[in-house]
Amino acid sequence: MERIFHALGDRNRLRIALILSRGPLSVGEIASVLGLSQSNASHHLKQLSDAGIVRRRGERGWAFYGINPDEPVVSGLLETITGNLEALSCSGADLRRLSALYHERQNRSREFFGALGEQWNLVRESLPSLDVYRDALAEMLGSPDTLLEIGVGAGHMIPFLTGVSGKVVGVDNSPEMLDAAARSAREKGLAARVDLRLGEAEHLPLGDGSVDAAIMHFMLHHAGNPGEALLEASRVIRGNGRLVLVEFTGHSSDSFRQRHGDLWPGFPPEEILVWCRDAGLIRKGTKVFEEHSMMILSFEKGEPDAH
Repeated sequence: MERIFHALGDRNRLRIALILSRGPLSVGEIASVLGLSQSNASHHLKQLSDAGIVRRRGERGWAFYGINPDEPVVSGLLETITGNLEALSCSGADLRRLSALYHERQNRSREFFGALGEQWNLVRESLPSLDVYRDALAEMLGSPDTLLEIGVGAGHMIPFLTGVSGKVVGVDNSPEMLDAAARSAREKGLAARVDLRLGEAEHLPLGDGSVDAAIMHFMLHHAGNPGEALLEASRVIRGNGRLVLVEFTGHSSDSFRQRHGDLWPGFPPEEILVWCRDAGLIRKGTKVFEEHSMMILSFEKGEPDAH
């Protein structure tokens, strides 16, 4: 306990912890948001890490820092401080720069997929085959009347998704990808059952509780702010509805990252669980495919049972 209070007693370390409570950041991103040198930011991160407040993941030049989910005292403190940010004079400017950083991430992802064109099929071929996890995914999704795919891309999942749901809503931030998805749906005779919309994962163009279930299929590692994307997913899912995530458990391949335009090297399950808990989502099932460094997580929207 003492080491935590000592570490957070420094103004810049407190600022770092507060922006990391919104989601993981690299050293360079932290330095940029807070106006620190990278060496200074690294020094403070070392102190925060030694105190058990933050945790580093990733390798080489592709590493991110986030709040340690195994320290509930830290989460409680940061939640209290976040509720009283007006007492920290620099917090408003920090959060505005953090918001700009998230926006820049979204732009990078949008530009990457907009420029892919027909090469997307070549990129998709390097993802695990749907045949590997088709049955597990179908079981976790169930049979929702309306199913939302967040990050529909070129629509290669639409034939499968229309097989488990009467109506599929697909959202993507790339007009080029949506055009490809629309063509694919028409060619397969599925256009009448598919509603495609332009939008960001962090700002979905749907009303509250408007879908029965949602899926993020290898999408979260492209989100500018994964935690905010999960909050949005929870918002548009009806009470007791489902969210299913298909995601990488983590990798350190720089060539894979560049080929896929990844913003994140996958996620450890416990990091996703913290975000989903904060979004009011309760874990219902987990299936890990170690050979493919991937997992499927299913959640239900609602409050945990008191018993």
